[in-house]
Amino acid sequence: MWAPCVSMLLLSLLSYADRSVLAILSPTILGDLHMSATQYGYAVSAFSVCYMVANPVWGFWIDRKGVWVTILAAVALWSAASGAHALMLGLASMCVARGVLGFGEGATFPAGLATVAETMPGEKRSFALGLAYSGGSLGAALAPLLITPVALHYGWRATFVLTAVMGLGWVLVWIGLRTSGAFRTSQPVRVPVAKAE
Repeated sequence: MWAPCVSMLLLSLLSYADRSVLAILSPTILGDLHMSATQYGYAVSAFSVCYMVANPVWGFWIDRKGVWVTILAAVALWSAASGAHALMLGLASMCVARGVLGFGEGATFPAGLATVAETMPGEKRSFALGLAYSGGSLGAALAPLLITPVALHYGWRATFVLTAVMGLGWVLVWIGLRTSGAFRTSQPVRVPVAKAE
């Protein structure tokens, strides 16, 4: 029962870890790419604008196509965008990579809510939603511990390859949940209604 919600916890963890990498390594990356703080701000804005636009877009598609296939597409997209950061050469490529990453990650919260609503009985949904969304804080806390050693040993580009691989790993877990039958729609909780005398 809890596997889909735990997968959403891992998804929100991955989402925050992915978006943290650039911030953690920005001094090194900006130095290597000969970019200014102002240019970095443009790339951050590209992420934020695309993320904002994407939230209702992904919500629209979740309502029409279902959460399982929609979030699968979103995570595949943002994992590719995360990996594309390893190929950045300057402002334009950074803005494109950040924008696509933001657009893909915009599916995280609509998908978390839809997953909980579809798979959990009503009396457990508040706790399940809290569980699903708690991964964000965990991801922000763990990202520096994971990213910094990789960057020190293999360079900053390798960290983006790592986050892309982690995203594709999550996709495999999500497919596994579906094929194993762990992703089942919960029956709605029915509230008895008193009959009029």
